[in-house]
Amino acid sequence: MIIILTVTAILLAGYDPSKPQVTLVGSELFKTYSHALYSITYPNGAVLREQGENKDEVLFIAGGGEFIEVIIIPNVNKLSLTEWYQEQFPQISLALATVVKIGNLNGLRHPDNLSYYLISPDKSNIFLLTYNVGNLTETNFATTFQAMVKSFKLVSP
Repeated sequence: MIIILTVTAILLAGYDPSKPQVTLVGSELFKTYSHALYSITYPNGAVLREQGENKDEVLFIAGGGEFIEVIIIPNVNKLSLTEWYQEQFPQISLALATVVKIGNLNGLRHPDNLSYYLISPDKSNIFLLTYNVGNLTETNFATTFQAMVKSFKLVSP
């Protein structure tokens, strides 16, 4: 049986499309960002900007004003993800959000497909991974964003 993978599928699996046996990080197309709570891979050419005293907001900036951002949101009341999401977005039906699993993390993808909300196993934090297109009307890095989301992992204690 011959399996043909598209360039996008290879990239989303974390591999270099020009060398499918080599990971994106191994080929140096992507780097790994390590935070005290998580790690994520990002394109080698992106500009990294950490914000906040605890680096609770990290931007990966591409040319043209687009950026991908990871924000740590404290879940003070330790609500379930659906309860938290409904509290934040009361005007959006929960049925419009897509349930996702990224690694071992449960999450929701916002209806705009540009934001993922992942909850830590102890419910102490919500991790927002979002793609901001700036003033543009289209996404130029949608596949890159998806590859970054798939690479997101909590750091083991």
